[in-house]
Amino acid sequence: MDITEDILHQLGLDVCDSMIGIPVQPDAPSAEAGRWFSASVTIQGLHRETLEVIADEQLAAVIARAIFPVPTNEMPSQSDMFDALGEIANQIGGNLKGIAGGEADLSLPSVRVLAAPEAHIAEGTTRSTIQLAGYPLRLVFQTSLPRTFAHGCGTA
Repeated sequence: MDITEDILHQLGLDVCDSMIGIPVQPDAPSAEAGRWFSASVTIQGLHRETLEVIADEQLAAVIARAIFPVPTNEMPSQSDMFDALGEIANQIGGNLKGIAGGEADLSLPSVRVLAAPEAHIAEGTTRSTIQLAGYPLRLVFQTSLPRTFAHGCGTA
């Protein structure tokens, strides 16, 4: 599937606007701090594609408060922040799966704490950053090569 930065960016904007209603600030300065979280989903079809949504702890808290009934003066639990980012990854991943068409499976979200937001991202990925509430939400899409068959005889 050929996903451009523009397509990835627009899908991210659409999901963030419709799902959480947090204002997008295209020229806002980054206010990065704290721990980083990553939520990823895999689209498995002819190719194996991975979408990763990366946010720092402050943005994850903003998103969790928008989705769950967490008072604005309280820090959401890590579980709520993981669930919120996982849901964003799931929604964007579902849209990507729809664009691809054909037979494909969408995995459940996998969420983890990162040491740094860029340290593990491979070259050749499609990336986009959306500024939400003054914090960067990074979207990373990667496609692996098609499945190969042993000895060209059609067996895996």
